[in-house]
Amino acid sequence: MTVVQFTRTALNELQGAAEWYEQRNRALSERFLAAATETADRVAANPLAHQIVLDGQVRRAHFRAAGRGRSTTLFSRTSRL
Repeated sequence: MTVVQFTRTALNELQGAAEWYEQRNRALSERFLAAATETADRVAANPLAHQIVLDGQVRRAHFRAAGRGRSTTLFSRTSRL
């Protein structure tokens, strides 16, 4: 099983982005968090499908954030259990 781990900095950035969307529209915030969660699940299910960007374990995955088709990059560290 692959586990996706986020640094405290990454979690703070995700929370900050969700709060930014929340100030504009609650539904946008919910869609943003759902897209981030789905992307992390996708990385966990098939980490080898995503580009390695650092030390053989940090992977990059793109997802569409809420509204206007903006693309967000999710970096995650994967490890096998």
